[in-house]
Amino acid sequence: MRERLQILLEPLGAAGVLAIGVILYCAGFYLLGSLEAERELAALRRQAAAPLPRGAALQRVGDNLRTRQLDRFYRLFPPPPELTSQLEQLHRFAVIAGLQVLQGDYRAERSERGIGALHVSLPVRGDYAHVREFANLVLKELPTASIDTLRFERRSAGEALLEAQVQLTLYYRPEDQP
Repeated sequence: MRERLQILLEPLGAAGVLAIGVILYCAGFYLLGSLEAERELAALRRQAAAPLPRGAALQRVGDNLRTRQLDRFYRLFPPPPELTSQLEQLHRFAVIAGLQVLQGDYRAERSERGIGALHVSLPVRGDYAHVREFANLVLKELPTASIDTLRFERRSAGEALLEAQVQLTLYYRPEDQP
């Protein structure tokens, strides 16, 4: 048997034997891999073509998923009692940045359902680098805050100190959210 195989393969040479090996490998790959993948694809197509059940259980699962996603979203925001500590942090950031806070104005915007907002207007005095450091601290340390307006005013062209008006919003979750 071995001699007969050698007699058949000898005229082909090394390249011919290698080509036969590649052909056999490809055939095996097709039979083992591709046919199985085609069967799985056919099963998935049958499953996709089947009508979806429209029962109360399916609706309940969808509602639970939406509720969990909404709860997870609201948990990103602090509860209303934490707003006082965030206001303290704002003033601390101004001191750290080397700014003088003149007088703040605070206005709460409550929402029966949804995210609430505390609008803060802080007139500050300092140089440009200090105002910029303050803005960086706020955005870095208070991820639920946004700087709405940043306005600079200088009394004279040669004066180093600026008077800046920083208007920002601290967002918080509704009171009824956990």
